[in-house]
Amino acid sequence: MSLPEPISDAADKAQDLYSETADKAKDLYETAADKAKDLYGDAADKAHDAADKAKSLYSDAADKAKDAASKAKDLYGDAADKAKDLYGNTADSVKDASDKAVKAYNNLSTTQKVLGAAFLAAVLGYLLAPRKK
Repeated sequence: MSLPEPISDAADKAQDLYSETADKAKDLYETAADKAKDLYGDAADKAHDAADKAKSLYSDAADKAKDAASKAKDLYGDAADKAKDLYGNTADSVKDASDKAVKAYNNLSTTQKVLGAAFLAAVLGYLLAPRKK
């Protein structure tokens, strides 16, 4: 059974419209998918770059901290060596006097230490105060 000509033409037009609409929908879908991939790809690339920069900054900071610690250790060692040399060059009578002073200070009670510090502060304040003419 064949369809009359106007109905057949209408069916062909409907088929053509359906095909065109399907093709346009497919093109729009592909375009949207490509744009999404581009956006996602750019975001992923930027996130990856940021992670690399953060890793590099962390590594640089860690290296600088290690260098600073090494320099501090060296400076401490130099200062300790100089202090030992200075102590070695000090006269024995000065060493004995300082040892006695340290022992005497360590034997003081806390109250004696506080009162002594207050007395020294008062004397220094009196000596450093401006004089009246």
